[in-house]
Amino acid sequence: MKEKSAGWRIGYLIVREKTISRLENHSDSLETFEPAKGKTVIALAANSSPDKVNVFLLDKPVVIKKGVWHDVAPLTTRSEVKIFENIEVKTAYHCLKKPVIV
Repeated sequence: MKEKSAGWRIGYLIVREKTISRLENHSDSLETFEPAKGKTVIALAANSSPDKVNVFLLDKPVVIKKGVWHDVAPLTTRSEVKIFENIEVKTAYHCLKKPVIV
């Protein structure tokens, strides 16, 4: 995959919250999610319907396309996830009508 970018930044999440009540969306950046420790789920929704959430086990690295709503939650007490995204990212947030409880 090729993507033009002014540079990338790496994030490392330690995830403890088992309730997903808000999703985020980056209209200008791809984003990778790479499981590092523990068991993690990733919640995804299409840009046009952020309340129609699908949850998947994050058992291998994935790339989220621009404009996809997303968040992660642990299945274990805590999990750790490595993230790559553009150095500058525009973020929009959407509060879910019904939270996802893991």
